[in-house]
Amino acid sequence: MNEAGKSNLLLALWKLNPAKGGEINFADDMPVTLFSELRAANTKPRFIQAVFEITSDKVLTSIATKAGFDKNVVKTVQISRDYDGARFIHFPDALAYTPLPQVDILNVLQDLINQISSLDEAGKLESGIKIEAEQKTAKALSIIANKTALSKADLIELSNCFKTISAKQMQTSTIRPIIADLCVYFSTLSKGFDQPNPSVNEEVRITVFSNMPKFVYYSNYGNLDSEIYLPHVIDNMSRNNLSGIAEAKARTLLADSEVEDIIPFELLQRPLDRLFSVDMDFSTVFDNKRPILPQIEKFALDNALGLPVGYKVELARQFKQALITRSGTFDNRDCISIWQSIFDRF
Repeated sequence: MNEAGKSNLLLALWKLNPAKGGEINFADDMPVTLFSELRAANTKPRFIQAVFEITSDKVLTSIATKAGFDKNVVKTVQISRDYDGARFIHFPDALAYTPLPQVDILNVLQDLINQISSLDEAGKLESGIKIEAEQKTAKALSIIANKTALSKADLIELSNCFKTISAKQMQTSTIRPIIADLCVYFSTLSKGFDQPNPSVNEEVRITVFSNMPKFVYYSNYGNLDSEIYLPHVIDNMSRNNLSGIAEAKARTLLADSEVEDIIPFELLQRPLDRLFSVDMDFSTVFDNKRPILPQIEKFALDNALGLPVGYKVELARQFKQALITRSGTFDNRDCISIWQSIFDRF
């Protein structure tokens, strides 16, 4: 995942709904080429949009009840923010039709015909339900015939077509549930003519914003100094009386470091020798109480050595190979203890 753009993604999400900070600064956040134009605009453009899937049944039920839509159509929500800091929501599946294209319903009815033709009646007691379903479908097709768009009245009439079934109700029926679902489907569509998108419902907006995740970005806590020692950070993570820079270090878990700092240097030394490919020993200048990547980059700069783009990926690959090669013989207890402490906390 090195050099994959994680920071840029997290920066945008942090600006969408920050856990702390995240104020929009025109000078820093607006594109330089559009700065004058956008700053003077009365309506600022939306610079970030994220799509969320609501998985909590409690939240879904709350939104559906307040909006008057089925839970399935409010499951996906788009949340965006403009340069003035205003947030917007939109439910792309909660459609209100004015009017509804006829072809949409034509496709639904044609699918129904194909489904019914492939099903069997549930014994003699349900005899005739298949013919009844075909008759109801034919009537529905006549309602929408010669129309390019359908009104609310058309949808109500379609719903009524499938409202009753004269055949005896059978628990094993495969045809009756399809007809019943279609009645509900057309009834739900008819309500779309009266109901605005849930995004304009203030109660829905409050529910969405109060349940959306907050995002953390390292700049929440300022630029931390580079003298961060992992064992001290691990110890501090269990303390509740920290403040200032110590708290920031513990909360961000090495803001100036990366995963390479929990890899023992003995497993990185040979990959580093291959990386530099010169008669210079990085181990002579390495300080194991400081993050390693800034030291690698400084060593390369001081010695006029070019680091290839994505060098961390190659470093990680060679470390993995070294660890596999030494499987069963790796006995750095301090390092293993640190790894265990970190993953236990997740």
